[in-house]
Amino acid sequence: MAYLKRQWKPLAVVTVLLVALAGAWLYRSSASGAAAVPAKPLFVQSYSPPTDVERSQVETLLENLSLDRDALIALNLSDEQAEDVLDAVRTFNANTRETLDARLAALAAAREDLWALQKAVRNGTADEDPQGPFTDAVADVASARAEYNGTLDSLRTTVNSELSQSQQAAWTSIQSGWGQSMPLRMLALDGEQRSDLAAAQARFEHALAQAENDEERSTAVTAWEEALEERLTQDQKTVCTSYIENYVAASQHVAAAFETVMPRE
Repeated sequence: MAYLKRQWKPLAVVTVLLVALAGAWLYRSSASGAAAVPAKPLFVQSYSPPTDVERSQVETLLENLSLDRDALIALNLSDEQAEDVLDAVRTFNANTRETLDARLAALAAAREDLWALQKAVRNGTADEDPQGPFTDAVADVASARAEYNGTLDSLRTTVNSELSQSQQAAWTSIQSGWGQSMPLRMLALDGEQRSDLAAAQARFEHALAQAENDEERSTAVTAWEEALEERLTQDQKTVCTSYIENYVAASQHVAAAFETVMPRE
């Protein structure tokens, strides 16, 4: 600070000169009829290519947050949102890796103990009354999983702050969604809807597997579509329609964000 006070006059002169030069350049460009130069940010974040291990870690985090590529596309993020979300996850991974590894190791150990006990029960080599140890092993797995998930809470908060209210609601639905495919995974289905759609999907997959020609396959598809039409509310159908309409643009935004934040060498 003392240095700046001593040097304020030279610094002021330099600043004035830079402003004058910039103004002169803009004036000459305008006077000569030069084409307008599109505005660009002064600073553009540059990301180094992640290692294979780091890429795998980030992708695992995204899956654990229910933010895999399908989910990111379903949220219909803008270019900036998609980049900010991926940046937040990559930064969190780098800053919290040691803690995450410890939590994951504890979870893996708890699962290994549970699997070993289950194997002993099947083979008849467990204690005479394995129920107590089994209950404890299940509780240990649940505790280790909760501790790992708790480590992600601050990241969830960060990601949530990047989303609009409608996107936050969609993300909440995705986290507890039914099935693995979009857009059904986005819908807040009640118990009866889940049961009915599970049965309809089983019939559809069976009919599709048994179909011997295009007509039979078309019939199977029609039956599935009719099941959706009957069991989904109008609001849920609107969500599905919006997903389809936004899919191309949303997928491009997500792809661009991955290329920027997680570039390949």
